[in-house]
Amino acid sequence: MEGSSLVIIKAFSLISHPIEVLHMARRRKSIDISERTDDGENSIDLDLEKDETGLGSKWLFPVAATIILIIGLLIWKPWKTSASSEGEQPHVEHPDGPNKEITYQTRVQQFVLQDDFLTAITSETESLPLSWHGIRDIEQVLLWTFGLRHLKAGDSMTILWRVPVVGGEIQDNLQEVQALKLGLKSLDTTLEAYLFQAYEQEDFFDALGRPLQGQFLSSPVKYGRISSLYNLNRLNPVFKQVKPHRGTDFAAPAGTPIMALADGKVLKIDEGEANGKYIRLQHGATYRTTYLHMQAFAQGLAEGDSVKQGDVIGEVGSTGSSTGPHVCLRFYIRDYQGDFIRLFPHLPKASPLPDSLLMEFLKYRDSLVLNMGKEAAWSP
Repeated sequence: MEGSSLVIIKAFSLISHPIEVLHMARRRKSIDISERTDDGENSIDLDLEKDETGLGSKWLFPVAATIILIIGLLIWKPWKTSASSEGEQPHVEHPDGPNKEITYQTRVQQFVLQDDFLTAITSETESLPLSWHGIRDIEQVLLWTFGLRHLKAGDSMTILWRVPVVGGEIQDNLQEVQALKLGLKSLDTTLEAYLFQAYEQEDFFDALGRPLQGQFLSSPVKYGRISSLYNLNRLNPVFKQVKPHRGTDFAAPAGTPIMALADGKVLKIDEGEANGKYIRLQHGATYRTTYLHMQAFAQGLAEGDSVKQGDVIGEVGSTGSSTGPHVCLRFYIRDYQGDFIRLFPHLPKASPLPDSLLMEFLKYRDSLVLNMGKEAAWSP
């Protein structure tokens, strides 16, 4: 680009030189005419001021500028598109040098919990062989199924990690879950999740090819624990009398983000003597959820606003009739206020894989299961 500018400047100087000569000649002729006038020649023919080159003086600069512009465009060629705009991949330089090849490797991690999950993550003994990065990724997989808070001592976990390798260097901080298997001894069941690209993006599916993602999250908070279940005959801890508890309490530290369980619209944001600060959401024509005892509402959230599943709508608190920080979740199916924990397995799920993709998924799943069967010799 600098070379092009120098050429344009030089071209300007070459063209502007004869223009200056012409102007000097014209000034010389005008002076001669003036001198003859001073000598007493009273008759002056105005045609004498006509440019003998055939161009009026007022056209000299525009013509020269046009010529310069044409030469500049021929040199610069701004209409020529770059390689990337013509469909070719642009050359991206790695910060440490030329482009480095990116490959992936898999790692298997297996362990059995020695404590309940919530005890393990708060214990100083570090009995849980997972980094916070790993815990976050696994919890993200389980948002629609079984929260890590339910894991008990004796439950097992097998994780297949996908780790990028850039230029021969393993990028542990960029690893992600490729497959997950939980042996829930406490519930006598097994949960499996496999990352598979069925459409435009990768999603997790169970062993039969059914999407894990559902219309509702399994909990409004991450890492919280259920401190009180739906119970029509519960002894109220505040009023010390038997009163129906038509909600599920999720205990978590004050200030913990509260998430919308599903896409919906904000019906009400209010504060009451018993409920404290609360938000009610409408999810389609059938479902509603209410979140009680909040410490604060999400900034800028207002009645009538739309929310997406997982959006933060407020913070855990202890406002209203409450003995400690928690969020009381109320779940409605039309006008029926039901037990969210019991209803959750029966709530709408995402559409299953079509037959055209199911066989491809099952083959892929089997390859991951084979990798997960390898003996683990690594821990993050």
